[in-house]
Formats: sequence, C-alpha cells, structure tokens
Amino acid sequence: LLPVAVPCTGQSFPLACNAGCCADALEPLNVLTGPPAQLYIVKQPSSTQEGGVAFDVMPLLQIQDAGSNNFTKDAGITVTASLFTSANSRLLDPASVARLSGTTSVSTTNGLARFSDLTVGAAGFGFIIEFRVLRVGSPDVILVQSAPFKVMVGSAVGLDFRRQPTASSSGVALSGMPQVVLVDKGGNAVTGGAPTISAWLVTDLAQCTAIPPTLIGDVQHTNTGAIAELSTASVAYPCPSVRMRATVSSASFIADSLAFSSDVGPPINFEIESVSHDSVALLWRSPATGAEPSAFFLTYGPRSGYSTADETDTTIRLDGASTETVIKGLSGMKVYFFRICSVSLYSAHEAPMGVVPTDFVEVCAAGAPAALVTAPIQAPEFFEVQYVGIDFVDLKWASPTVGPAPPAYRVLVTCNNISSCTSAEYGFQHPASTLVDMRYRQVDASAASHPGGIVNFRVTNLTAAKGYIFEVVSQAAVVDTVFDQTRLYAPGGPRVQTI
Repeated sequence: LLPVAVPCTGQSFPLACNAGCCADALEPLNVLTGPPAQLYIVKQPSSTQEGGVAFDVMPLLQIQDAGSNNFTKDAGITVTASLFTSANSRLLDPASVARLSGTTSVSTTNGLARFSDLTVGAAGFGFIIEFRVLRVGSPDVILVQSAPFKVMVGSAVGLDFRRQPTASSSGVALSGMPQVVLVDKGGNAVTGGAPTISAWLVTDLAQCTAIPPTLIGDVQHTNTGAIAELSTASVAYPCPSVRMRATVSSASFIADSLAFSSDVGPPINFEIESVSHDSVALLWRSPATGAEPSAFFLTYGPRSGYSTADETDTTIRLDGASTETVIKGLSGMKVYFFRICSVSLYSAHEAPMGVVPTDFVEVCAAGAPAALVTAPIQAPEFFEVQYVGIDFVDLKWASPTVGPAPPAYRVLVTCNNISSCTSAEYGFQHPASTLVDMRYRQVDASAASHPGGIVNFRVTNLTAAKGYIFEVVSQAAVVDTVFDQTRLYAPGGPRVQTI
C-alpha cells in the first residue's frame, strides 16, 4: 500500500513516486501484478551435459511482469524450449544434427514452467536453449536464452548402423556403403581403445537356408575410431531378405541393419573380343559368386552423335549359360555402345494403375559392368614380316577390301621370349616405335592409297636376339564424339612373330 495525495492517473508501470504522484497521500493505493512481460530462469542447465542423457539440472522458469513480480495466473500460458545455435556453436561430428529432445512444451503452474526430460544428442559446444512464452490471444513475444553449455560424448551403450546396406548384387560391393559405429546414448561415436567390429548376415527365410547368404570380403575392422566401413564387403549368394548383424569385441552389443535383398551378381570380364566391318563379337563370364542368372540382357545402339531420330536402342535376351555373342548388321560409320546385365531374381509384375498385372516384366540386377564402346572396322589382310635387321623389323600388310577404309593403323609390340626379355618387358604390349626426323617416336602407320593397297612400316628400337610378337590393328573410320573426338581402334588384329 502506497499513500497518495492526488490521483496517479497516466502513470506507467512500475509506478514511480514523485512530487506529482504519491506525495502527501490521503488514501492508500493498491499496486497489482502487471501482465506477463519477461521470463526469469530460476534454474539454468549445467554447463556440461552428456550426449543423449537427461540434463542433470532441468530448466525452471518463472513468468514475471515488467517489475519482476511473479505472474501466477496460468490460464492459456505455455512455455516452449528450442535449441539455438550461433556462430560460436560447433559440432564434434559435422555430419550430425543437434536437436533438443524430450517434452519441449509445458504449461505453467503458478507461473512456473518446469521441464523434466530435456536432452541433446549431438556432441558439441556453444549450445543455447531459447525459451518462449505462448499466451492465448496475445501477440506479444516473450523469450529468454539460457547460458551456453556443451555436450560431451558419453559412455558406449551400443552399436549403430550410421549407413544402412541397401539392395545389392552377389559378388559386388554392398550398396549403401554400410557403416557401423560404437555409440553413446546420443548416437555420438565413442572413440578410444581399439575394439574390433565384426559383421555377418542373418535371414529368417527358409528358402535361403539351403545356401545361406554369406558376407565375404573385409568384414572385420579394428581401429581407435570404433568405426567399421563395410562398403567393400559383398554378399556371396542371393536371398530376398537378409540383415547385416554386427558385434564389437569390447562389449556384448549387437546391432542389426534394416532388411535388404541380395540379387544375382552381374556378369564379369565383359569385353569386346573382335570387330569386323559390320559386326562386334562380345565376351563375358558368369557372376564370380552365387547362383547363375536365368538370363542376361544385352543392350546396344549408336552413341550420341551417330543415332538418327528413328533409331532406338536394341535389347536382346541371352541365356544365363551363355558367355559370348556376335552382333551383326552394324555400320562402320557409327560408334556403338554395348551394355550387359543379369536379369534380376526379383523382377516384378507391372500394369497401369487400376489394372490387374498379367505380364511379368524382367529387369536388370544391380551392379552391371560399365558399357563398352567401339566402332566396326575390318582388320588388315596378309600381314607378314618382310625383313629383319639387327635392331628393326620391316612389316607389310594390305588394307581391307570391305567396309570403310581405316584412316590409320597401330602396330603393337610384345617381347615374348622369357629367357631373353627382361621382367619389365616380358608380356608387356606397347605401341611400336619408328624413326621419324632422326628420333624414335610412337606413331601410327598411314592409310593405304586404296582398298587392298599395301602398307609398309618399320619397327625400330628393338634388341637383337630377343623374340617379339607384332600385331596390327585398324583405326576406326569414325571417332567417339562423346569424349573429345577420341580415336577408336579394333581390339585386336593379325599377328606375326620373329627374333
């Protein structure tokens, strides 16, 4: 109660007594609590927290008026908490995300907001909690920030798949680049020591028990970071549903990945065996591990820059036991790509929306080898050794009489006598050298003047008494425009040998 002598109208809160108000008061003045104007933090979070563990000191806040009097009317008042980061905040793991977990919105009791289970998972420094008052029917924004605090890595409580494996093919490095980490309650990597993390596969499907899916490759990791990168491992056998299971040597923790499928593997050693003026012969082998696919899909067509508007790529289905094929009817004036894949075990029935599927649609399994690129060109004819000198050989051949004329030829040399060739030379194939402008240079032989014309080429810089194999290959009549006008050569050609 304050004595006042005159009415104190027009005075702002808090009330300031002066000569015009409150002086020589004749009657008492009741000063009441004003509306909510500020938040006072009664209890601050401790300066150091542990990742994923509830704060040891939970925030307690009091709503006050502008005169710092406690506001105790609670109708329609809620206080929310959110994590605030600034330029001074820093995460120990930049890939992690800092979040405030727990009950982040509470109603007040007698103006007090009590939080009971707040945690921050990600370890880091410079975290701040921002508290905000929400009052029904009021647009006023009342907020306050806590003192900065840090979150430290806690004790290990388990293993976690930071990256999950996804649908993969047998014999191919696991998709998804799976990673297993020893973590605390906040999911932070717990480092130190040198624990060994091991992984294998488990399945609940009876159909996979006859030949259980096996994880092969680099399946054990020992390091102080307690992080296992399992992306180089692969599954040996197909199975529609498997899980990766991980354990660690330093504790009894076990973690399972999400379920994923293991498909048949891709063909391997895919290569162009030979070309002619209008055909390409291809070779491959069955998958390195696991079941043989039921079939392969081979897709081919002209490369960009050589296809016309009415041309489409061609896909043919080849038996799963096949390992070679010849594609005919090609043009020597076009560059072609060739791509092969195994037909997936998990191909699906497909149909337009609302229509019952009837056709079984086969699709490629993952992990197909890279596409091959070549252009049809005929090989030289009548290749022979014309003359042998002490350190050179003269070769001769005739240009092809069918298809486009090769614009040049490349001669390849291999030292093939194991008793006379050095270990660095033996079996190593390289372009031949010849004498140009008084210097040894690796150059291609020029084109013949006409189809069937003779080409002569001297290979120099050889060594007496050593055995050599010479091979001549045709340069394609066209270049691959996709990669900066790349010259293309036939994968092989006629051979001769001499000493």
